[in-house]
Amino acid sequence: GGGGGGGGGQSRPASPFKHQRLGNVEEGDGEEERIRELLWLPEDGANGGYLALVVAGEDGCAGRLLLGSAAGHNKAVIAIAEDVVAAAIAPPPPSSSSSATSFATSSPAASPSIVAWASEGNVVTIARLEDGGIPTDVRPIPIGPIDDGEGGALEVVVDGLAFGPRPGLALLLTTHGAEEPDMHHLMVLEHTAPDGVAPKIPATLTRLEGSFDIDDDVSDLAGPFLTALPVAPWGVALASHRKAWDNQLCIVRCSPELPPCVLDVEDDRCVASVPLAGEDEDNNYVVGMALDLTGCGGRMLHPADKSRPKLPQGPLVLVATADAKLSVMRLGNVDEATAEMFAAKHIAPPLPEIPPSTAAASAGQGGSARPSPVKEEAAAPAVVAPAPAPA
Repeated sequence: GGGGGGGGGQSRPASPFKHQRLGNVEEGDGEEERIRELLWLPEDGANGGYLALVVAGEDGCAGRLLLGSAAGHNKAVIAIAEDVVAAAIAPPPPSSSSSATSFATSSPAASPSIVAWASEGNVVTIARLEDGGIPTDVRPIPIGPIDDGEGGALEVVVDGLAFGPRPGLALLLTTHGAEEPDMHHLMVLEHTAPDGVAPKIPATLTRLEGSFDIDDDVSDLAGPFLTALPVAPWGVALASHRKAWDNQLCIVRCSPELPPCVLDVEDDRCVASVPLAGEDEDNNYVVGMALDLTGCGGRMLHPADKSRPKLPQGPLVLVATADAKLSVMRLGNVDEATAEMFAAKHIAPPLPEIPPSTAAASAGQGGSARPSPVKEEAAAPAVVAPAPAPA
């Protein structure tokens, strides 16, 4: 969106620079399509490329996966897959301009995007998007029955999909039971990615223990349900499930060198804590997450001993919840060498001073042009990714 600040502290609301209608109304008794999921293509940053999952009706589970562009030119929106229930875009390859999550800027030599989608019929497809949006190196992987832990087989339905970090590009899947929809699972699918990283033939599916506590009373919420943020240098992804009422945030190890697992954070003070809400303040739900790599949150106190030096600077995790609030949490790594390398390579140095335009706007609105000091004693809720990670 456009929009900007005016002089003398005045501002105007942001305004859209382009409108696109992605859904359609079918003839007869058809229902209007709604955008269920929107994902940006990092390698196509110059064109504002995106994938959009549009589903007919409020209760529909599957729909069309569209490829489009938010740029000013009239590039056609095309459907690349049908009957899709969830989609994911892999983080781009590391580059000199990429960050911890591989948020690289587009360049003429940018490699094609690697994408995945889950379809009705329980098939996860991994492909490479070439110029023009044509999927190539397409690899469909059936998600068959899984071990129910008691020697039997359990049919599952995929309802969420996200890529883990490079290298490896393992896929995180959330599922529910086909015959028992209250049975939810978090799984990791290791595969042969289209770019040949960490080849595993055949694909292997691992069900993870110790993940989300799902609220079975939330029955009218449509998927996809999974959100994940890969932190490549640490070989982990921070994952959340929109129907989880407790243990809403999990750190999943998905490194090609070690078996996948949900990390066990032993110190309760360092477990991600989502504030409770509702009439009885007995639950709350995560609806979105993002990483901040500016370093503005300050360093985290050492969880084992507050008298020890603080942990090297890690990212901030911004967590949006269903009660219309945004929680800010620090993410740290107690392996000092790994954490220092991350901070040196990925955390942006703090600005030496407030930019003039920001300072003028703040002063014009009666605020101070100087940043508020951060109280070290009032540390944000902490999430720690231990290294090496316990199995």
